[in-house]
Amino acid sequence: MFGPSDFGNLEYGHFDREGKPLENWLSFLRNQTKEEGLRYKRVALYEAPTWYISTVRLGLSHGVRNGKPLIFETMVFIEGHPWDQRCWRDTTEEEALATHHRIVALMQNPEAAEAADRLGANE
Repeated sequence: MFGPSDFGNLEYGHFDREGKPLENWLSFLRNQTKEEGLRYKRVALYEAPTWYISTVRLGLSHGVRNGKPLIFETMVFIEGHPWDQRCWRDTTEEEALATHHRIVALMQNPEAAEAADRLGANE
């Protein structure tokens, strides 16, 4: 089971955008305006007429890959589509942006998205 103890003495395993541990997450959040908080959390957003893809910084790790926390998430929102609310998680902002652009490209080309699904390339 993955939990707070996986991050040494950190209370909840929160991380900044660079993946560095934040020892006082609540204090960090309280010192930001709503707009600053949104800019800090949002990495990328793509909006199409009937769907959108959002990539955000979660702050709290949602797993580990290669010993590093998964603190970024890309999610598709398209009602009635098999990928609705499907998410991909990454360790770095650079990885998250690459995932975001890859998923946007796949959503713009439904045949490629179906092929990716069949090959498991979007996991």
